[in-house]
Amino acid sequence: MAKIVLTNKTRTVRKIVVLMFVTCFWSPASPQDLIITNARIIDGTGKVIEQGSVVVEAGRITSVSEEAFAKREFQIDAHGMTVMPGLIDSHTHLLLKARKFHGEVAVSRWISDELPLNLAAYLANGVTTVMSHGDLFPEIIEVKQLIEIGELSGPRLLVSGPFLTTSDGHPIRMLCNGAAPICRTSLIAELDDPESARAKVRELGEAGVDVIKIVYDDGFPQDPRPKLTDAVLLAIADEAQRLGLPLVAHAPETADALRVIEFGAVRLAHPPVIGASDLAELGQVLKNTSIPFATTSHSWAHNGVGAEARMNQFLDGVLALKEAGAIIALGTDGPGSNPTEAVTHEIETLSRILSPAEVVAAITLNAATYVGLVDEIGTLEPGKLADIVVIDGDPLTDVSDLANVKVVIQRGRIVVDNR
Repeated sequence: MAKIVLTNKTRTVRKIVVLMFVTCFWSPASPQDLIITNARIIDGTGKVIEQGSVVVEAGRITSVSEEAFAKREFQIDAHGMTVMPGLIDSHTHLLLKARKFHGEVAVSRWISDELPLNLAAYLANGVTTVMSHGDLFPEIIEVKQLIEIGELSGPRLLVSGPFLTTSDGHPIRMLCNGAAPICRTSLIAELDDPESARAKVRELGEAGVDVIKIVYDDGFPQDPRPKLTDAVLLAIADEAQRLGLPLVAHAPETADALRVIEFGAVRLAHPPVIGASDLAELGQVLKNTSIPFATTSHSWAHNGVGAEARMNQFLDGVLALKEAGAIIALGTDGPGSNPTEAVTHEIETLSRILSPAEVVAAITLNAATYVGLVDEIGTLEPGKLADIVVIDGDPLTDVSDLANVKVVIQRGRIVVDNR
């Protein structure tokens, strides 16, 4: 693959070339017509077919049934393995690691040399869709475009662009202290008045983001940070709604989560489990509004004194929200590297409080709901995009079998084959 160079001089040219490819000269490889036979099928809706077939035509599923088919050229014999929807990571940060690199050339080099390995690792783990909210902008838009035209191989990518916060607000000190200047100029957008807030949302919308990500958090007790004012929060929410962009909120405290929901947030970037006294009320609100949250237990896995106690408290909160009827979507909050470790850890941690069936739902149907594509992915049903993974084992019996990925199909194309 050619080097991906994203400098100020090449960005305008790159965007023109991307548009030319998309509209005129280039299209991704055509999907295959496939039949997957002799499979245990977990369709994502709660139904299991112990032995059946999935038919794919022109990149979409046309049949999921117990019917057997005569051998054809493009046939995958699953040999009793499990076929299920492609996995989804609803919260990651593909370019977060690049914030440390000094200069656009270094960032571009990392995107060119290292990012493709991370994207390939997602596919190798059966992850066919990721939502990355909180990344260097506009670099993340350019990566999204390269994936969409097929110049860069990876999972389907949905993005938000930078974190929207206030001046010197969270997570500036956590992420940008000791990092390169690009962290504060490209990863963070500091908004202090409604006019600049509306302008930033419009800029992001015109660039092609899928969601708007706000940070409504006063930081750590030992280092309190200012939060977005009501006027700015209202301006962001209003402009996002006008543009049809869902508002995702980082609001880990229950009271703050209730507040941002009042302002129009429709997804929560983390389980808002700080402030347990409000969990019952929040759980009821999440159930009534069908607002999902991403799990992100991987980001709570800190070493040191009290780490296990903090994790147990976190999981207790997630379980309370689940029991209240909230939608739980698996999200790793991965730091832009080692997707295998992040996905494996998230699955293992959630299995401490969720049944295998609930973990499977979190990484398929619920995650598809979170990323806003439940009408297209997340289940194996006729008419949906053929994002499919073949697993050696039965994750409904042993959820760790999700790691045994043999075949990955994305939009009807085989992108990983380890048979």
